[in-house]
Amino acid sequence: MSINIDSAGKKNIILTNYDKIIFLLIIILAILAPFYLSAFMLTVAIRILYMTVLVYSLSFLARGGMISLGQTIFFGLSGYTLARLLIIHNYSHASALALGILLALLGAVLLGLIVIRTKGVYFIMITLALGQMGWGIALQWSSLTRGDDGIIGVRPPAILGIDFRNRLYFYYLMLLLFIIIYLLLRRINSSRFGLALKAINDNPEKLKSLGYNVEFIRYIAFVISGFLAGIAGIIFVYYNGIINPATININRAVWMLVAAILGGINSLVGPLIGVASVLLMEVQIRRFTDRYMIIIGTVFVLVILFMPEGIWGFLESKINKLKKSLGLTRTH
Repeated sequence: MSINIDSAGKKNIILTNYDKIIFLLIIILAILAPFYLSAFMLTVAIRILYMTVLVYSLSFLARGGMISLGQTIFFGLSGYTLARLLIIHNYSHASALALGILLALLGAVLLGLIVIRTKGVYFIMITLALGQMGWGIALQWSSLTRGDDGIIGVRPPAILGIDFRNRLYFYYLMLLLFIIIYLLLRRINSSRFGLALKAINDNPEKLKSLGYNVEFIRYIAFVISGFLAGIAGIIFVYYNGIINPATININRAVWMLVAAILGGINSLVGPLIGVASVLLMEVQIRRFTDRYMIIIGTVFVLVILFMPEGIWGFLESKINKLKKSLGLTRTH
């Protein structure tokens, strides 16, 4: 079916690239955020960015059909390493940061050899067990982690004369890092590896018959997810100045899963929407009641019932229906 290039063609461009356009609008709003947000809401915006990076470590695995409740162990490995090396051993920021990321990556490389042998609910359970084991170590090995009190006093460095203890500078640094991670994940998802990872979720047996090493692809995905969680741990400690067992407990893992599903776990925009929704609900509802989690839980149940693909998935389905009604879908 032919369509008018002048009128429908413009609509086709917009509807075909709607995700890119929406992300661009989000970035423009984010760049201008310090000019219209209060100081408090700017701190919330920073939390949204680094928590989205953490949730990306979960949603990236979910792309291959793997739901992990153990991402907090890599979050904690990098965070505790950074804090301990800076506060207790007086390492330079560059060395502590590099070793923190390296330890999280090493943890993912080693633990991946274990968890990759499992699938489905067994994968969920073994990652949950590993996450709880990490929390137990943080809580009980007080000579290493300082137990319940945690390690406090971490402050961001000054780089090229820019003091990142300033909330505004830290925000823009975080925004830049977030954009880089988003674009990197977008590139990976559209690559041969990313498409193979998605195919594992859809039909792993067919992929095996085509000569792909399914277990190796799952393993590399797990390592990448551990790396992302490690980055989030570094940012968290630098911004909050503290890490303790409460930051890596089961509540954090469940929170990540709720945010990912709420926004749409099968996309890159979805986790950002989910994290922003949960954090903003926490901030706003907390002003009126301490039972804010009941309301958030109710919203989550309603989304699961009426928008099982999440908020972004629901919007995508509506846009696709609009494209089909306008005759803008591609024909082969």
